[in-house]
Amino acid sequence: MKKYIFIICIIFITCKNNTKSNSNALNGKYGIKKASVESTLDVLGLNNNTTILMFDDYGDKYKQIKTDESGFLNGNTKITTITILDKDYMYFWEEGSKSGTKIKLDQTEDDILAQRFNFKKVNKSFREKYKLETLESKTVGGKKCDVYQMEIEKSKIKYYVWKNIPLSFELEMEGKTIKSNLVKLDENPSFKPNEFELPKEIHFEEITLDETQN
Repeated sequence: MKKYIFIICIIFITCKNNTKSNSNALNGKYGIKKASVESTLDVLGLNNNTTILMFDDYGDKYKQIKTDESGFLNGNTKITTITILDKDYMYFWEEGSKSGTKIKLDQTEDDILAQRFNFKKVNKSFREKYKLETLESKTVGGKKCDVYQMEIEKSKIKYYVWKNIPLSFELEMEGKTIKSNLVKLDENPSFKPNEFELPKEIHFEEITLDETQN
């Protein structure tokens, strides 16, 4: 479970630097009010990992559901992991569990998730530290995407972004490539009234990003 959380964190919340001068970048949001993005995750040639990203209010409400049926994460057991961004924390838990974890997001730093993948707002220090490059645009699911490549801890990540929404990504890590493939983009989804609420019956233990690597 912790290894899985670390992969999620590499993709979404490790894109930070220690300067305090770019706090305005955190005002970035998705370019449409709400959406549901379904994709498959290709890990070691297996496509039995499904991700559904849901957001409302331009990203103020944020939820992800990841289901692994490939056995890559935990033997041959199906695992569904749910992630919710609520205020200053990101919460993780497995479906059916009574416990989960949470990680505090530092809103004073450059955080790609907090600013909703708005790479155009990051500062020069961020670009240099993570070797951020803007590549040639590419169409994904009929949407013309801006393509960005960056390096984090010797891993290369390439994002395909439309209206600040990541429709696809490719991660090169330890000689392996992990990539997502867009299945469906719904620009006007219907959400349940409590879709983005944290379950009251689950206890969340706070951890740091470093702990996810152990």
